[in-house]
Amino acid sequence: MSIIVFDCLPILNARYEKMGDYIVLVKQVPDVSQITDNAFDPETGTLIRTRLASVINELDTQALAFANYMKKISGEANGQIIALTMGPPMAEEVLRYSLSRCADKVVLLTDRALGGADTVATANPLAFTARKIVQYRRRKSP
Repeated sequence: MSIIVFDCLPILNARYEKMGDYIVLVKQVPDVSQITDNAFDPETGTLIRTRLASVINELDTQALAFANYMKKISGEANGQIIALTMGPPMAEEVLRYSLSRCADKVVLLTDRALGGADTVATANPLAFTARKIVQYRRRKSP
């Protein structure tokens, strides 16, 4: 599950504070339920993503629902759910879906230099962006 929770339940004098904000990492993936033989490159056997529709990763949908549940039970009026994704401009679709579900704000991290990034090259910019969001939200909090 792709969820980062910050300001969540820190222990203070054996008491729990209220929940804060939730950053949910969401990813746009090919809709493999619609896969056909022509979706693969015959020479390499790799999937040609442009031949399939894109959808939100199912686990990320569950992460959004969990963040929404936690926000509701926390009673924190100022808490926000922020959906974050990295990808090409068309990844905006997954963020629109996130807004329709429960996200209060969305962030798209996009740059040609990030194209085809491996796990570490993906994790570092996402972690940096999450830290920036946390810093910004803390400055905006009373």
